[in-house]
Amino acid sequence: MAKLVKGSVNNQQGKKADVVFINWNLTPAQKKELKAAELSLEWVDTQQIRLSDEGYKISTQRDEWNNCYSCFITTREKDHVNAGFILTGRGSTPMKAFKQAVYIGFHIMEGEFARYSTLTAKDEIDD
Repeated sequence: MAKLVKGSVNNQQGKKADVVFINWNLTPAQKKELKAAELSLEWVDTQQIRLSDEGYKISTQRDEWNNCYSCFITTREKDHVNAGFILTGRGSTPMKAFKQAVYIGFHIMEGEFARYSTLTAKDEIDD
């Protein structure tokens, strides 16, 4: 389920900018598929280059509250399809958090975070 959390971050000029955090809860089937998917340094490198070339910013940090690592994928480009959204992923390592964020944002959501931002994982997403 996509949980939207309204927040704010500092933009490049140091001013507050409104953003929406997208936290997607994986179904058991999605968790199984994600766990079986490739995770190698080469895959991470390829994905990070692709995302950077597409205008995304990637950051990871330790999440003490949830005892895990969090990965955040966002863009600062105002006309980007995902402007104003911060996609989150979590994992036991920074690489696994990144893998989850990429899986959610570019496999489940097919690169359009806003399109799924008000749906839950149980909603019908096919026409």
